[in-house]
Amino acid sequence: MPGRPNRGPDGWFNPGAFDQPADFTLGDASRTHPFLRNPSNQNHDVTVSKRFSLASGKTLEFNAVGLTSAPCELERPDAVIGPLAAPNVNAGKIIGSKAAG
Repeated sequence: MPGRPNRGPDGWFNPGAFDQPADFTLGDASRTHPFLRNPSNQNHDVTVSKRFSLASGKTLEFNAVGLTSAPCELERPDAVIGPLAAPNVNAGKIIGSKAAG
């Protein structure tokens, strides 16, 4: 299975699920497998609003707005798996990040 249940920088996908096809042949897997998507950014907006009715048609309104985002963006995982004789030890791992912004 190419996907991992708890993806993270130490293992974004399972390189052991891939095998080098024989010379001059095509592989049998899709090039756009859904488990092989790159990391994404996440932003969350939160709004809390409450209106209080006061005497004689007056109201008081309370609003609170917040925004959270990931502290950094992960780079793409190393997608070079390498041949069986010399596999890439960083295959499937994310070895860098950049500041969000």
